[in-house]
Amino acid sequence: MIIPNLVAGSILLILGRKLFWLFVGCMGFVIGFGYAEQFLGPQPVYIVVLAGIVLGVLGALCAIFLQSLAVGIAGFMAGGYLTLLLLDAIGFQQTQLLWLVCLAGGVIGTVLLVFLFDYALIVLSSIIGSALVVNSITLDPEIRIWVFAGLVVLGCAVQAKIMSIEPGPDGRRRRKRIYS
Repeated sequence: MIIPNLVAGSILLILGRKLFWLFVGCMGFVIGFGYAEQFLGPQPVYIVVLAGIVLGVLGALCAIFLQSLAVGIAGFMAGGYLTLLLLDAIGFQQTQLLWLVCLAGGVIGTVLLVFLFDYALIVLSSIIGSALVVNSITLDPEIRIWVFAGLVVLGCAVQAKIMSIEPGPDGRRRRKRIYS
């Protein structure tokens, strides 16, 4: 699980907004890969990887052909996943209310992604990409949070720079209007 998470995290960190379909596909893969055993029971590794790939491909296809639906689904998956990561980081004990808290995080993620698409996508993909990268490498607990924060800032900066130099209403023309 280390290599797929490291690759998916690196791609999301740098290209999460530019390749929205890839963001949705990576979220589907990570969720499918991470939770396949919980839903399917103990399975060989190739079945777990296959479940992740299937969910990832379905997510990417949804992002390509049903963009409005994909925005909502991606926001929900990202918000729920981030909520779960945050609860795990603060030591929240898994109780019956865990699903309700993750549901609320998913709804917040959906609302953010729908109303602030580009900026929310940059932030969400940077956070998720950073979390996947940091969880894939062995780090001292004291520096883990600093590496995570640095990667989030780096991912946001790189994706914002890519967005600012793109032609179109959100790219160069927008930048010229602000500075002119």
